[in-house]
Amino acid sequence: MSADRKKPVSRIAAIEQAANRLAAVRAPKRAAKPTALATTPRALAESAMSLLRAQQRAPKDDPAAGGYGTALEHLGLHVPEVRQVTRHLGREVKRWPAEPVLEVVRRLIDSDTFEGRQLAYEVLGRHRAAREAVDAEMLEELAHGMDNWVTVDTLAAEVVGRAWANGQIDDRTVQRWARSEDFWWRRLALASAVALNTPARGGTGDAKRTFMLCHMLVADREDMVVKALSWALRSVIAHDAARVRAFMAEHGATLAPRVRREVSAKLRTGLKSGKRR
Repeated sequence: MSADRKKPVSRIAAIEQAANRLAAVRAPKRAAKPTALATTPRALAESAMSLLRAQQRAPKDDPAAGGYGTALEHLGLHVPEVRQVTRHLGREVKRWPAEPVLEVVRRLIDSDTFEGRQLAYEVLGRHRAAREAVDAEMLEELAHGMDNWVTVDTLAAEVVGRAWANGQIDDRTVQRWARSEDFWWRRLALASAVALNTPARGGTGDAKRTFMLCHMLVADREDMVVKALSWALRSVIAHDAARVRAFMAEHGATLAPRVRREVSAKLRTGLKSGKRR
């Protein structure tokens, strides 16, 4: 066979190539700003849920590992699979105004699925106009029914921490959550403080607010709150290690053993476990 002879193209590949050429011809050189929504929020939310359900499998692990179940339907998707749908949906709503995006988010939450909530919070966190439109009342609406640590921590990292830093919710609101009888709200408060200290979440460090909550929950023995307290204290070490040491010295006898162990290890070695690999 001649080296210059082209390899045969499969029928499927040929169809794909033709479709790509057709799309290139039809596509405008520069996409104009849309004057109307390409589809409705309802249709887009249903489409996103269809993408999630198309990958559904029997879940091997409880999404709320650590002894806490969830009433949400678990579709069994892995994180990269949910993130793929997040990116797709994010592109679809990129130029949308806040309100229809918030409607999409509400409809995803109303699906009562574990992955639907994850998708909702991630899309909201990545859409600046929608994220900056939320207030305390709306956040509490979006959080209603949270019953596992993955859901709580995603909402805190993607939305609540940024809203708190941006002044959309005030300290009194988060303090009210920290006093809630529902330990998931107490965890949400602490996880939101973690976001204030995490550059990847837009945080620049906020020791004042972090320690405000840590003082409130220092004696809490609910496991999900104990873990979040340790997380919050470790997150602020990079911004005010001296104050963390002072807090540990002052409250050492009150803190749960897990908090003392993990925070002390982080202060000593820079690692949660205290073991260098």
